[in-house]
Amino acid sequence: MNLAAIVDDHPDDAVALISRNKSTTYGELREQVAALRGGLVGLGLEPGDRVALACANNWYFVVSYLAVVGAGCIAVPVNPSAPSPELASYLAVTRCRALMAGPKARTSVAGLDRSSLADLEFLIQSTGDSQPDAVLLDDLLGSDPAPVVDRDPDDV
Repeated sequence: MNLAAIVDDHPDDAVALISRNKSTTYGELREQVAALRGGLVGLGLEPGDRVALACANNWYFVVSYLAVVGAGCIAVPVNPSAPSPELASYLAVTRCRALMAGPKARTSVAGLDRSSLADLEFLIQSTGDSQPDAVLLDDLLGSDPAPVVDRDPDDV
């Protein structure tokens, strides 16, 4: 069982969430999560890898969280408004392999000294005004879907 499968038991046309006055149905959410999950796997993320989520409570967080846990990775929610040194500390302590940053984290991410974060391989951002080496969320949402990775209760 995997928490990401929670969206599977709802009708395709039922509203799953409303974010910024835009409704997303369960069918749309399933497609978005499966594609993003495929993008994460395509980057090389593996079950057990830690992925920091620096995003507000919105569509971006929901899709990112479900894709990360669905890929068997460990979601590490962090404050998107944290100053860069605080964000760097979170990333270093948790040894995150990837950082998914929403629009609210733009300033914090821009100020990161990524050379001091040896474990951080991937920066995934939601907007076009991202860091030069960032992967864009929209690009990952165009990936082939990947199946949900089953996890055991002892997997932490």
